[in-house]
Amino acid sequence: MHCDRFSDTQVLRWTVTGTQVLRWAVTGTQMDCDRYSGTQMDCDRYSGTQMNCDRYSGTQMGCDRYSGTEMDCDRYSGTQVLGYSDGL
Repeated sequence: MHCDRFSDTQVLRWTVTGTQVLRWAVTGTQMDCDRYSGTQMDCDRYSGTQMNCDRYSGTQMGCDRYSGTEMDCDRYSGTQVLGYSDGL
């Protein structure tokens, strides 16, 4: 069920594929938590304040890792949802 890339527990997103909702790899403990904070839900990797934010921007919801403009966009493309560019 969309397991974490490393922990293989239960998450809602991969760091590269970007298939489901949001989640970064490594933690694999909390649900939709920030990679480092692991406290908020669907938070940005660094900010850990917004919900479903971009890894760096941390402003939009379910945004691309770099673009941070679309919703649930591809990691690089940032155009459509549930997409991925470089696979694993």
